[in-house]
Amino acid sequence: MALGRMRWLALALSVCASLRASDATRRAAQIYPPDASQHKIPLTGCASGATTVLRCGGLSRSKRHKGNSGEAHFVLESKSSGAVLWKDEYVGEGICLGYNPGLGIYVIGSRRQQGIGVRLTDVRYVLEKERASRASAFDKQELEAFAAVASPGLRYIALIAISGNDIALFVLDVKDDRITRTGKAPLPPPLDAGERAYVKAHPEALDESKWDWMASFRDGYMRMDPGIIEFEDESLLRIRYGADTPYARSPQRETVSVTLPPS
Repeated sequence: MALGRMRWLALALSVCASLRASDATRRAAQIYPPDASQHKIPLTGCASGATTVLRCGGLSRSKRHKGNSGEAHFVLESKSSGAVLWKDEYVGEGICLGYNPGLGIYVIGSRRQQGIGVRLTDVRYVLEKERASRASAFDKQELEAFAAVASPGLRYIALIAISGNDIALFVLDVKDDRITRTGKAPLPPPLDAGERAYVKAHPEALDESKWDWMASFRDGYMRMDPGIIEFEDESLLRIRYGADTPYARSPQRETVSVTLPPS
């Protein structure tokens, strides 16, 4: 009996050690050292909870193609005393997606270089009362996102992401921690003035006949332009598709509505 307990304890310790090692590997995934092209990002408030404030800062990513990924620093502070209740660091540049007041959960992320682009590679929950964080279903499925749009109360997050070779629109259910593929992804936002100037000088960088999320130098995380992916409320998502080009959104749009379970 004692031998059985010892074997069980050894197995449990082995699993815990494996999880710790896996987590440490994720956090220590820097390949290249910092360089002069990077700068410090001061800690600033990015979301406010019931009794806490979440701050985000760190180190910008390198401007070199094969360079340091940057550092994402997150700090949870008490509103009343300013005391630090939780803090952590991740590889990549930090993103704060907001706070769900009903669940008492912040949603954070980090973006890192993947190939030639920089994508959202980690989405985690910071638990206000527990003063801890945990991985989301986005992480568990090893998705990489090009864009993210949150519902008003952060029950859901719509993500244009890639899974294997499949680029699609996914929805992360923050309450149930479940990721669902809801359909095809709308096309990327048009090029801005700086990107157009770059393409004019380097036309080989863009194949206009294959305009999509991975078709050019622009393969990376970006802010969606208004009106393409919208939550009308906490359970109704509307996606507007069109025959868009690198230079303009088509005025003719097809609207697809997705009804999600209410909070």
